This record gives sequence, structure tokens and C-alpha cells, in this order.
Amino acid sequence: MLKIYTDAAFDDRSGLGTYCLVVVTDKGFKDWSVDHCDGFTNSTDAEYVGLRAAVELARAAHVAECLIMCDSMAAIDRLQAAFKHRYVAPVAGLYVRHFKGHQAEKQGAFIDEDVKRHHWADVQAGAELDRRLDARKTGAYNDKAKET
Repeated sequence: MLKIYTDAAFDDRSGLGTYCLVVVTDKGFKDWSVDHCDGFTNSTDAEYVGLRAAVELARAAHVAECLIMCDSMAAIDRLQAAFKHRYVAPVAGLYVRHFKGHQAEKQGAFIDEDVKRHHWADVQAGAELDRRLDARKTGAYNDKAKET
């Protein structure tokens, strides 16, 4: 089974957002990627864009089952509404699960591999957001250009 962990970071003063996807196969850690999503008004938007990217990744993977884990219930609700209204085509064998990523850490709960992978996504999204904010301050950031 393919697992995708997603988390996002957002700066409400600038509207800059980033998200990170951590991809894990049944053989273990595979890859991670980070991207940006600018011009939004709240963190749920960034979480939702990351969730949509995870769905597209699952679709492209052509696997029998895929589990996407996200800590934003609001983003999951938006995705379910998009599936219902066919704004986003459903993917066979796709499951989206809400879990308490950071809350588990704060509450001192058992830290399993899922929480560790979610934390990795959070750290990468935050680092990318910091990099983009620094670039904007120095004038090196172009809102219209998408880096790869």
C-alpha cells in the first residue's frame, strides 16, 4: 500500500503557503517533495492544495490502495465536497485519514512512524516557507515564477 503524509505551512501576512508530501511504499520510505501555493488567505487553503496534490500523486501511481494522512479536518472536508460535486475525480482504492499529528506530540502520546513522517512533512514545509519569505524580503522571489 502506498502512503502519503501531507502537511502545510502558511504565513497570513504575505499569503505565501507551502506544502510537503512524504511518500512511503510498503518497502519503506520512498521520497518527499515540497512545493508552494501562493495567494491564499488561510492555512486550510494550503492544506487543501497539498491534499489535492497528494490525490493527483495517488492517481498517477496506479496502485491498488493508497492511504493519505492529513492533520487538517477542514481540508479533508473540502476534498470530500470536491469529490461529491465532481470537482475532483475520485480515485479507486484511495483512503484519506485524519490523524492528530502535532497534537499527539504535544500530548505526549505514543510517537509512531506515522507521527514521525507527518513531522518530517511539517518541518520541510516550514523550511520552504521560511526560504520563500527570506527571498521575498531580499527581492529574489518572483511570485509568478514556479520553481522546480
